[in-house]
Amino acid sequence: MTGEPTGLPHTMRKAIRGLEEAGVRYAISGAIALGLRGHVRATLDLDLVVLADEVPATLRALRAAGFTGEEWSEEDEIDPQYVLTDPETEVTVDVLVGFGEPEFSLVDGATRMEAGGVEARVAREEHLLLSYLYSNQPRHLGDFASIVQGGRLTLPRVRELLGDMHPEMLPTLQARWEASENPPPPPTRPPRR
Repeated sequence: MTGEPTGLPHTMRKAIRGLEEAGVRYAISGAIALGLRGHVRATLDLDLVVLADEVPATLRALRAAGFTGEEWSEEDEIDPQYVLTDPETEVTVDVLVGFGEPEFSLVDGATRMEAGGVEARVAREEHLLLSYLYSNQPRHLGDFASIVQGGRLTLPRVRELLGDMHPEMLPTLQARWEASENPPPPPTRPPRR
């Protein structure tokens, strides 16, 4: 908001290098992935998706790279999210844990792209779209609409993917897709005083 540069690119390079060196399967998700896929949304953190069985290796790799935050031991259950901080930049890395679909497909389908000066695994548009389908947060509804309005995905293709994962969500997909293609008009501005 200030126009000042953040440490996000540095933190992203540090996190990705640590995960790559450790051989962790991950995918960049969230606003960074959206931006890399051509849908710009401001963010101050890095979202990474990993599968539950990758959590120990992920946390070890990020700690070895210098990140601090939540402690975890082999006796602990896996949480759905871990937040670590880069003490050099104070930028956070949100590690989102997948226990099933759509996260499995999001990680498996990630493609390699240049991200902040390193090659990284980045979630594909269709998997980002499906991950936003399970959220009612206003920013995720906007992200969903941005992907639909981008015109690179087709509803039949996304229906096919979702039908293999969670067919009970097909009516929700249909309704959100239609609302994204035909958004309501913006509210009228109040008259100036």
